[in-house]
Amino acid sequence: MKQIIFINQQKAVEWGLNFSQAAVFSHLYEVAKGKQYECMISYSGVVSELPAVVDKPDTAYRLIRQLAKLELISLECYEGYAHFTLLEKARGWK
Repeated sequence: MKQIIFINQQKAVEWGLNFSQAAVFSHLYEVAKGKQYECMISYSGVVSELPAVVDKPDTAYRLIRQLAKLELISLECYEGYAHFTLLEKARGWK
């Protein structure tokens, strides 16, 4: 479980993210930034890392899909997993 969630409020507001979306995006950013901005994660892994934000894998799935619709990530979904790449706009989260 993550002990601290970093949310860039300026970017979250600019991109129109609610708290849950911002927290999940922050997690994706941290996971992918050391891997050339590309990664595969499980939805249940998101639940275990962010239990105060996401309580079910299908909720993690929906939140990640919303981030793709906002054009922050490109996304390929597999059964229980998401392969994503942070798009250029999203790399400025820091």
